Amino acid sequence: MLVCENVSYVYKTKYQKIEAVKNVSIKFEPGKMYAITGESGSGKSTLLSLLSGLDHPSDGNIYFNGENMRNIDRDLYRLKEISIIYQMFYLFPLLTSVENVMLPLQLQGVRDSCAKKIAKECIYKVGLSEKNFSQYPKMMSGGEQQRIAIARALATGGHIILADEPTGNLDSKNEKKIVDILKRLASEQGYLVIVVTHNHEVSQKADCIFTMKDGEIIKVTNQS
Repeated sequence: MLVCENVSYVYKTKYQKIEAVKNVSIKFEPGKMYAITGESGSGKSTLLSLLSGLDHPSDGNIYFNGENMRNIDRDLYRLKEISIIYQMFYLFPLLTSVENVMLPLQLQGVRDSCAKKIAKECIYKVGLSEKNFSQYPKMMSGGEQQRIAIARALATGGHIILADEPTGNLDSKNEKKIVDILKRLASEQGYLVIVVTHNHEVSQKADCIFTMKDGEIIKVTNQS
């Protein structure tokens, strides 16, 4: 579970101070898919960054399973508890699909034979097959590459997936496939999935939509 309690975040440029997130209090529960929507500059990506532990709030607190994130090892949190999926797939071009998915496991110290087995299982989970195992990113479509990115996220063993515009580079057909995968991970396997998106079709699949404007949550829409 992730909980934001009166969270604000301020950053300074050379010419001004910008309050990117303002007094946000929300709760995210496992087994649900959430969408954070809003126009560019509304604060949604900054909020996702705070949830990922890349920085601390300027004010307020974020709790992970009841523990203040100021008191936990954020590097370990990002390595083992959460996975981030981006609009750009960020696959390593000289690694095969299996090798890309193995990477976070290897960083955790998992031996190669075990990491390879887990990687293959994760690739199956996202609807790809054995023929994809030895393919390099350039040999796959955008939709297939994003599915490998999701498989890599699953391989960490954590049950929180943070997705920043995960369908932004995909056509409508592959967009639907990716959203359906994320939705199933939440509803069927108990993952906590948080998706930042400006895409109405994507947000409508979520159990709950948080709409942001000027750093604030201005609307909460429960759909489950």
